Amino acid sequence: VSLGARSGEMLDVVGQEGRSARLLLEQSKGLSDLNLHVVEAPEQEYHDEIPAGSVIRTDPVRGTSLSEGDTVTLYLSLGPELSVMVPCLGQSRAWVEEQMAILQVTPEFTEVEGSAAAGTVLSQSVEANTEIPHGSTVTFTVSDGNKELQRTVTFTVPEGDGKQRVEIYLGTALSYGEDHPAGYVIEHTIAARPGDYQLRIFVDGILRRDETLTFADE
Repeated sequence: VSLGARSGEMLDVVGQEGRSARLLLEQSKGLSDLNLHVVEAPEQEYHDEIPAGSVIRTDPVRGTSLSEGDTVTLYLSLGPELSVMVPCLGQSRAWVEEQMAILQVTPEFTEVEGSAAAGTVLSQSVEANTEIPHGSTVTFTVSDGNKELQRTVTFTVPEGDGKQRVEIYLGTALSYGEDHPAGYVIEHTIAARPGDYQLRIFVDGILRRDETLTFADE
C-alpha cells in the first residue's frame, strides 16, 4: 500500500536567527523527513526592526505546502541602515536640520538660556562619529541667545579735592555714576551680550580710561 508523497507546511521563521531557522525547518516534526534544501539568499537586506543575521522573509512563505526535496530560501537582515553622526556643536539650527536630512535621522531641539547666538548648538544626544540607524531621533540643545555675561571693572579714584564724580560708560550707555573721594576703589560689575565694547571712565568730566572690554565665555 502506497503512503503517497511526503508533504508538510512551511513554518513561520521570520525574526529568527538564520542558523536557528535552518535547524527548525530541517528538524521539526512534519518537516524532518522531507530532506528540504534550506539556503540563504546571496544578498542580505536592510531592515529597521529585524536584527542583523535574522530572517526577514522566506520563499515559500508561511503556510505553503512543502514536498520532499523542496528548496526553502531564507532572506536575512543586515539590520537597520546606518549613518555616521557628524559633529554639530557650535553649528546653527538650520545647518543641523540640513545635515540630519542627509543622514536620514530626525532632529529635535530644546532651547535653553545661552550667551551664544540664538539657535547655536550647545550639545547633541549622539556623539560625533557614532553610527546611528536611519529614522532615529537625535536631540540637540540650542542657545536662546539671551544670556548676558558679566565683567567686573576695578577703578581707583585719583587724587583730587573732595568727592569727585565718576562715570563709567560701556559703549554709549552710562553704566555707573557716583561721587567718591580720592583713593576710593570702585568694583563695578557690568553685564552684556558677548562681544567687544568700548569702556570709558570719566572723573569730573575728564576721560581717565579708554579701552576695549571683551565679553566672552571662558
